Amino acid sequence: MKNLFRSPATEESKRPLPSIIEVNVNPKEYWEIVGELGDGAFGKVEKAVSKSDRSLYAAAKAIEVQEGEQLEDFLVEIEILTSCKHTNIVNLYACYFCENKLHMMLEFCGGGAVDAIMIELEKPLTEKQIAYIARYTCEAITFLHDNNVIHRDLKAGNILLTSDAVVKLADFGVSAKLKDRNEKRDTFIGTPYWMAPEVMMCETFKDQPYDTRSDIWSFGITLIEMAQMEPPHSNVSPMRVLIKVQKSAPPTLSNPASWSIFFADFLSQCLVKNPMERRTAKQLLSHPFIANATDRHPVLALLAEVNADIEEEVVIDDDRASCDESCADSEDQALCPNRISCLFYP
Repeated sequence: MKNLFRSPATEESKRPLPSIIEVNVNPKEYWEIVGELGDGAFGKVEKAVSKSDRSLYAAAKAIEVQEGEQLEDFLVEIEILTSCKHTNIVNLYACYFCENKLHMMLEFCGGGAVDAIMIELEKPLTEKQIAYIARYTCEAITFLHDNNVIHRDLKAGNILLTSDAVVKLADFGVSAKLKDRNEKRDTFIGTPYWMAPEVMMCETFKDQPYDTRSDIWSFGITLIEMAQMEPPHSNVSPMRVLIKVQKSAPPTLSNPASWSIFFADFLSQCLVKNPMERRTAKQLLSHPFIANATDRHPVLALLAEVNADIEEEVVIDDDRASCDESCADSEDQALCPNRISCLFYP
């Protein structure tokens, strides 16, 4: 069974399974599914509660594995999550391989993804909210880069919030673990609208690979996304944006008068076409835009607004009665699968 995790193609991939993966263990022995959170890239994501600690919730992701399928990418994600423990990086509680399925029990973030919040409220974030989220996302990026990890898919959809406004960077499915600070990559991977120019061109110019600085460009694009609800060039096709980014000046805020000079300057230091001239994540932490952005109250207010908005929708759709009935039948109301915190999740 363990050979499902290995590829015969290279010796490098023939490595032992991460110790966190429990083989031939059914996660239902330790976790109870209590709700559905949404659909991920590889199937639905469910909400689970630990049978040994009823206060511990997880986002349960199950990935079906075909016989002989290459799982190197999944192993990289698991290894990164196992080795990169940080307050602002989503935690991997447990991992199981059972009946040709890889089960990942990830930290449950009741606030949901930042892009889902904007969609739900039909408006972008305020500058204080952006600065706070940027501050702690930058903390996570700094930690990753110090550990030679490139995230490679930074965007608002991969930044989660807990119910008490703790920022969590998530989704390491396309991330890369470098051997050292000098190693670079030449794989075209990520989401085009957020992709750094050097990543877009890496397969055309094999002598110009990219490194951790590519995340900084994506980070800047993500902040524009939070300010405008969409990344720059979102009105053109993904293929055309690859050309547009190469030919155009770095993007800026569409209405700069609505934002502070500190925000604009921060973006200008992220969105530099020459990666060698971009600030590092560690350098950005001292920038005036985010250096003191530690007050979580603006984001707590945002989450309260989202919950109020969702609760109103539930009432309008006459779903509140079914939720009340489900809660009434449960000894622990927090486990009701129709609770507001479960209504949207990345």
